[in-house]
Amino acid sequence: MRGFLKTSVTNVHIPRVFIDRAITLSDVITLDGPKAHHLCHVLKLRNADPITIFNGCGGEFHGTVAEIKKDQLQARIERHDPVSRESQLRIILLLAILKKDPMRQALQRATELGVSEIRPIWTQHLSDGKSQSARRFEVWQSAVESASEQSGRTQVPLIAEPQSFQSALLQIQSEPIDLRLIAHLNQSPLNVSSEAVIPMASLALAIGPEGGFSETEISAAVDAEFLPFSIGARILRAETAPAALLAYLQTRFGDFSI
Repeated sequence: MRGFLKTSVTNVHIPRVFIDRAITLSDVITLDGPKAHHLCHVLKLRNADPITIFNGCGGEFHGTVAEIKKDQLQARIERHDPVSRESQLRIILLLAILKKDPMRQALQRATELGVSEIRPIWTQHLSDGKSQSARRFEVWQSAVESASEQSGRTQVPLIAEPQSFQSALLQIQSEPIDLRLIAHLNQSPLNVSSEAVIPMASLALAIGPEGGFSETEISAAVDAEFLPFSIGARILRAETAPAALLAYLQTRFGDFSI
């Protein structure tokens, strides 16, 4: 069954919107462009309807629609809630650049599962051209923003500029990361002693494109202290792998652990 049966006012969905600007109480926020169009013409908000806005600087702001003008909406900020729904485990995802739709799906799932930062990488078995990926950065940003809005996150993952896999490895080596992992077929399941991961505060995860990483790239990652691992004998699609691997890691070390 699609959708939700709204039986009372308390069950009404309150839309959440991310904006990249400072917010203070009593502000009147003006929204335009695609976000305002969605609120006005898809969700059909009206004056006095509730709305939640966040800017990634902590918590979220609650307000009401003050005015609607065609494809523009104004919302009055009424109160701030300091809630945080961010993962206690900082995850940096090194994600091979995929074709348009698979990349968007991978970014959405990674965002929903609490990833902190996404670093798109060019790999030897690249699924998409460098010139094309440069034009899609805005699409990627939109994907993580909408996923953050939908999933209740109070921050939006940072998306870095695309870089080579070798550059990404060098960058990770200079950072204080507790555990570095690279997904690779035909590897043993993750085997990390509990003493080595307590307290686990951060990890880096590298996921390759369709066809996986080359043996040269795996070797370079191992030299950079990455541990190759897999979570099963079946081959996952490139857009499925982030969801599966991140859920597994959150279960082992993060939000889903018991």
